[in-house]
Amino acid sequence: MKKQNVSFQILATALLILLTPALTLGNEPPVEPAEAGVDEKAPSTPEKSIVDDTAQAPLLSAQMRDIQEALQLQNISLAELAEQFRTSTNEDDALAIQKQIQQVKMDTELQILKLQLLHAKRDNRSPEIIENLEQAILLVTEPRPILPPQPREDPNNPTGK
Repeated sequence: MKKQNVSFQILATALLILLTPALTLGNEPPVEPAEAGVDEKAPSTPEKSIVDDTAQAPLLSAQMRDIQEALQLQNISLAELAEQFRTSTNEDDALAIQKQIQQVKMDTELQILKLQLLHAKRDNRSPEIIENLEQAILLVTEPRPILPPQPREDPNNPTGK
């Protein structure tokens, strides 16, 4: 039960950081993708700005702009893969495309966590937040093995007979 609470706590903290804009507006330098451990090999670059409404762009923190950019690149990749899926002619190709879609989503999740960690360190967030983000990254990069069910002792029959 305690492990489940820790995982939930890590997820909740990561989501809180994701959804909470930074207090400072527009004064932070942009984060370079390589600095956040982000693969710079995007399938294509978007023609439009991440935020179409330029009046609204300064209201977003640097972290949210970086996250929106990652999500926009994910959407471009997913749209390309969805088109390939629609035009695929056999099951093997379709399955391979589905695996690519899954990988794009997992890579984006990891990229967002790394961006959050980068910004948390840059903004001198609490050590607990930084540790929770590092743990969330570990859960994505090094998933724990699924263990088989363990036999439980029956409280009404402690001898097991």
